Amino acid sequence: MTNDEQPNLTLHLRRNASGALAVAAYWWEKQWFRRLCYAAAALFVVYLILWTLIARDLPSVDRLKSYQPPLPTIVRAIDGEPVHTFARERRVQLSYADYPKNLVNAYLAAEDHSFFTHG
Repeated sequence: MTNDEQPNLTLHLRRNASGALAVAAYWWEKQWFRRLCYAAAALFVVYLILWTLIARDLPSVDRLKSYQPPLPTIVRAIDGEPVHTFARERRVQLSYADYPKNLVNAYLAAEDHSFFTHG
């Protein structure tokens, strides 16, 4: 047999790992699995970066609990009638009873139909 007639042989050496390491090594040899792991790691890093960029500007819970929206200043005449209002933002603070029932039902239908039944 000459050198041209001999078949090419390729040997793959594997360690005798067992258990989870063997499974991990088996899957890590596959190129698509490695790419999937790298993509998942990159997405996780992007998620962490975006979360930290957004979360750093969020107010604390205590600050939200004590929030008082800026209401307009109302100038009244001697008889109590409003003459003029001054405000940066036109807001009127309403209680729950001031909202129309249809408006409340519309929000609940769009967001959470079981709002009044769960804790």
